[in-house]
Order: sequence, then C-alpha cells, then structure tokens
Amino acid sequence: MRQKVLAIQMDELHTLNLETDSTMFLAYEGQRQGYLVFSYHPRDLVYESNTFMVKGHFLHLEADGFSFSIKASEVFNLEDADLILIRQDPPFDGRYLANTYLLEILEKRGKRILNSPAGIRSACEKTLPLMFPDLICPTLITEDIEKIAEFSKTHGEVILKPLYGYGGHDVLPLYQPGCGVLDTIVKFYLDRYEAPVIVQPILKEVYENEKRIHLLNGKPVSIFRRVPKDGEVRVNMAQGGSVTSCEFSERDREICERIGPMLRDWGLYLVGIDVIGDYLMEINVTSPTGLRAAQKLHNINIAKMFFDA
Repeated sequence: MRQKVLAIQMDELHTLNLETDSTMFLAYEGQRQGYLVFSYHPRDLVYESNTFMVKGHFLHLEADGFSFSIKASEVFNLEDADLILIRQDPPFDGRYLANTYLLEILEKRGKRILNSPAGIRSACEKTLPLMFPDLICPTLITEDIEKIAEFSKTHGEVILKPLYGYGGHDVLPLYQPGCGVLDTIVKFYLDRYEAPVIVQPILKEVYENEKRIHLLNGKPVSIFRRVPKDGEVRVNMAQGGSVTSCEFSERDREICERIGPMLRDWGLYLVGIDVIGDYLMEINVTSPTGLRAAQKLHNINIAKMFFDA
C-alpha cells in the first residue's frame, strides 16, 4: 500500500526555531500518523503542462520532535500529495498572491489544502476583523498622514502597523500625538509595503490581558495570555513576548462563536486570533503559531486534534 504524503509549503528549514515552531510540530504529528513529510518553499512551485511540480525535501522528524534529517533534494508532483499545508509566513505580497491562484487550481481539482488558498487570499489578517465592527476597537486604515495625526490626537497613544506585516515586525507605537516623525514613519510603510497603514489606540489591556486563541474548524480549542517584555507593547513571541495560562471569558467565547461560521465557510481550518481585553484584533490564517505553547501550558495537542479530525 502506498504511504500517504503530507506536503508542507513553508519557510526555509534553516530559519526555523524548532523549540517553538508550529509548522514542524504539525509535521511531526503528521509523520506520527503515517504520512511521509515533504517540505518545499513557495518559490519552488512550478506550473508546466498542466502539472504542479515542486522542488524540495522529504523530512524525517526525530522522536524528540525538535530535530530532523532531510533526504536529497528532489522534484515532487503536488497532485501526488494526500494533504497540502500552507504554512509560510507573510507578508502577503505579489508572490504570495500568485501562489494562492496556482494552488486554488489544485484545490478545485479536489486536492485537500489547508488552509484554503482561496480563503487565505480573501482574508487579510488585519482587515478581516472589520467584518465584525462591534467586536473591534477604534481602527483607522489609510495612507493619509493628516488622518493619522487627527486619529492620534483623538485617541492619544496609538500603534501603527503595516497592513501586510506579521510577527510584530515594523509595529511602532506613537506616543506623542501628531509628532514630527509621523511623515517619515508613514513614508517608510508606504515604500516598504506599498499598502495603507493600520492605526489603533494602544489599549492598556495589552500589558495584562492580550490572548491568543486557536480555533479548529471554527471552534475554539485553546487559549493563553501573551505578555510583552519590559518596555514593549508588542506581545509576539518573535519580539520577546512570553506566555502564561488563562481561561476563556464570556467575551472570548462570544467572539469565537461570531467568527466561527465564516472561518468554516472560507476553508480556514486552523486559525489563531488575537484578542486584547474585549476586542478582536487579528484573525491569523496564513501560518498561526503558538501550538507548542498551548501544549506546554495546557497539555493541549492541537496538531493531534488537527490530524485526528
């Protein structure tokens, strides 16, 4: 009998922190459940003559789950994969967009791809919460510097984020309303990301009540609190944030219940949302992290739940 193949579209292997990486956590569980694991980078996807070929490596995850060995590079036909995971980090740029168009063709042929490339393409992580205006904090998305200055005067200390950024990269606090560096900051965002800026108040709850919630098929399965390091407002673990245990509040469950049907409809199977206080901040659909943290804090193996389902 042919062994099942799990193909994972992911970042370069040498860039991963194996102690915390959620993609390799999923890969290990896939291997444990009988899959051969093939990894490839999105730039190595080639469409030619009605085939979708990728150059990459078959992996073997060691028993500790934190190390691996690789076989020699080879070319693999994605149509021979039994399951494809999209797990590379944003930013969601032109290359990422083109990749979703190609993978959507495979999806329409019946290939199981998680999360759905069409769903990912429709779900900008920082704008998707706007579909639920009663769940979000005051939000401005614009390229207009005067609008940003006006918003900061109204709300005091604000945070500026690139619309297509990730992991807390290039997230900047603006503590002085209308400060003179605003022109430089906005120009940096527009030049680097070629997209509008998202601006929100710095919520005091970010220091004590910022939560990551994981959902599988629209249902919440884990929650933990993220705490920024001293002198920071960014809670991302990539920026030095730490995690502690917490329980679901009624508001957390309300948020999950509201967004769950949309996630299922769009094929967004594994999702991580960020909640600060009572506000939904982001819906992370490309490569949500924190799976190892959920296991460490609450002994919840989301990777096992993922493949069991």
